Amino acid sequence: FSHYCDLAIFQSTSIMLSTFPAPEDYAGTIKGTLLWLNMFMMFFMFQSFSKLYLYQVKAVEAKSKEKPIPPFPEIKYYNNKDALAMLGDRLVGNTLEQGIVFLPLLWLHAVFVDPTISLTLAQVYVAARALYPILYFFFFPGVTNNNNNLNRQSHAYIFSTMPGYAVNTYMMVKLYFALP
Repeated sequence: FSHYCDLAIFQSTSIMLSTFPAPEDYAGTIKGTLLWLNMFMMFFMFQSFSKLYLYQVKAVEAKSKEKPIPPFPEIKYYNNKDALAMLGDRLVGNTLEQGIVFLPLLWLHAVFVDPTISLTLAQVYVAARALYPILYFFFFPGVTNNNNNLNRQSHAYIFSTMPGYAVNTYMMVKLYFALP
């Protein structure tokens, strides 16, 4: 009996494998995933370095005014007074928020719809997301920078988020209609 079960599993698996794309067809999906991971790591490093930089600036300011140097945790955690700190936190937070949707969709789309366009979808997504720090820093409303008194009054950062939503929606719709 177990021989027949093994044969049935082997036959169904071989049928399923014969309809899936070849491993090399996933090269674009792998490259797209690596693009996203690289972008996330750069944003994560920016978040850390922005806090270290701000700490050094605050230390110099404090010394020049003969005030105590603020503790590092005051600068690193929950700092919404500095545009740079907010940018670092939002880069990491928003990238994680959106990546949880993007990466699984990218792979599901590659497996069940068309792996040949995965790299293009990832490039569009990552290019748009790469604009986020620039658009957020210069245009996010309500964030001010004490050094140059920028007061942003625009929601231009949506030009970074909307293309990502469009890519995700495209993959969801294509995936939905590709499944039986």
